Amino acid sequence: MFSPSFKLYPLCAALLLVACASASKRFDQGMELETRGQYESAAARYAQALEKDPSHGEARVRLQEAGNTAIAERLADAEDWASRNDPVSAATQYHRADAMVTRARSVGVRLSVPEDYSERRRDSFDEAIGALLLAGDSASERGQWEQGLLAYRQARQDFEPTVEQRNDVLGAEADLLVGWSEDEYARGHLRRAFEVASTVHQLEWSPVEQAELASSIMDQALAAGEVELLVLPIQSQQKTQRERQRDLALISEIDMALQQGAWRHSPAFVHVHDPLAARDLLQHTGLLDNEYQAATMALLLRLAEADFGARLELLSTESKEFDVRSTTRTVQKRSGQSTTFVQQDGKRRIQAEARLIIVDNFGNSIADLVVAGIGTAPFSRGVYDGKPEELNLSSREVDLFDRIAQKAQEQAAFQALAMDLSAKIAGAVYEPVLALIP
Repeated sequence: MFSPSFKLYPLCAALLLVACASASKRFDQGMELETRGQYESAAARYAQALEKDPSHGEARVRLQEAGNTAIAERLADAEDWASRNDPVSAATQYHRADAMVTRARSVGVRLSVPEDYSERRRDSFDEAIGALLLAGDSASERGQWEQGLLAYRQARQDFEPTVEQRNDVLGAEADLLVGWSEDEYARGHLRRAFEVASTVHQLEWSPVEQAELASSIMDQALAAGEVELLVLPIQSQQKTQRERQRDLALISEIDMALQQGAWRHSPAFVHVHDPLAARDLLQHTGLLDNEYQAATMALLLRLAEADFGARLELLSTESKEFDVRSTTRTVQKRSGQSTTFVQQDGKRRIQAEARLIIVDNFGNSIADLVVAGIGTAPFSRGVYDGKPEELNLSSREVDLFDRIAQKAQEQAAFQALAMDLSAKIAGAVYEPVLALIP
């Protein structure tokens, strides 16, 4: 009788043949590229051949030869770019040489580099950093902010700056960002000024003076452009008491998600009026159950000293089950008789739509749209013609008939829906309001 390991031998042999064939193909491609003088690409193919078949001795020899030739070409190109006063392109050639050395080393081949390679590489990187600093400074003086920023970031990200060089570049980058934000503020672009100034604080290091200037610009932009947003409690469009009760749980979940998330952590320039204070205002004015016409909302906004108001109304909810699988289970009754019940496993999808209306404090409509959300959660339940209490069930099977467990499964779908819908509501509220801030 054959052992299991013996049966694997043909499979292993087949895999080995495939690997060898693939290695030969890569080697042949490398040879063709090498004959055309494309030594860098040829070296890459030889490395791939060795990955497929580490015992491919000829690929190892050719990788050594082609790789060394390609490195010599890269170093010659570096000198050529440097002679043409393009130190950035020159330094890039060392990156390509580094990549070849690393790639060859990954398959056990060590390529040759000049003894002074490290010194030449460092000198080239220093010259590239210096050139990029000058380019960034020149672009900044011309108000070409994005071009200057790209130059500074390339200097500190691509060419391994020393600590001193990194700080020099970061200081110049902070200077540029402050100048850019001041320019945007002068043009009346408050949000853009705030955004650009805030990036100074995101730098890993910046001069104290520049950080303080950035904070000052952010404060000025907020003072000039911040608006107050009043969000009214979510209402239900359903007419019958039963339908309103059905929506109440979902509205509560959405309210909680918004109050703990989007309304608490509003974007810059939008301050959300305290939802509880908004509810108190409605109660005191006797407008809590009104339909919130434009004139009514304008009155509320003026009473709350708010600039914009958002009204949310839950339009509809729909629950569907899908991917339902039924399995027949055999169990014993408490009386000892054998019987069966059906276990159903599937997914529950709850969809809801809400209408969103945004007005300003004059009653002018800013937005009127419908937002849709979806929540999905798995469920498992038992179906039995008789009374489940007469069945001798395991602890896991008991949950299939337990009302609390079933309610928890439905609640999971409601919570997923509330999270999805609240996120979409927040985006739909903030986007048109922010669009009105310059």
